[in-house]
Amino acid sequence: MRRLFTSFPGGVAGSALLLLRAVSGLLFVREGFSFFRQVDASASTLVAGLVVVGTLLVIGLMTPLSGGAGALIVGAVAAGFVEAPVTAVFQPGVSALLLESMLIALLLQGPGAYSVDARLFGRREIIIPLRWE
Repeated sequence: MRRLFTSFPGGVAGSALLLLRAVSGLLFVREGFSFFRQVDASASTLVAGLVVVGTLLVIGLMTPLSGGAGALIVGAVAAGFVEAPVTAVFQPGVSALLLESMLIALLLQGPGAYSVDARLFGRREIIIPLRWE
C-alpha cells in the first residue's frame, strides 16, 4: 500500500486535496442515497459502491484505489454501461467530466497530509541512537 503514495503534501496543497476529497466523496454519498430511494434491488450494488467509495474518499482511506473505483463508476454510468437513474451529476456531459477529472486528480496526487492514509502510511521520523562504547 505504501507504494501507492509518493508524498503527503501539507499546507495549502494538503488543504486543497482535503477539499477535493470532501467534495467528491460527499457527492458520491449523496448520489448513493438518492439512488437508494429510486432504484430496485438489482442496483443495490451500485448504491453500496457509491456510498462506500464516497465514505473512503471523505476520510482519506485508500484514496488512490477509491478514486480509481469512483472514476470507473462515473465513467460507466455516464457512458450507459451501468443502468442507474440519471441525475445531474452522472449525465454524460460537463458535470460527469468534472467529477471524473477530480477523481483522476485524486488518483494521481494521493490523499494529502490531512487523511487517514497519511496517518497510516505517512513519513515517519526515525531516531537512530548514538552508540557509546
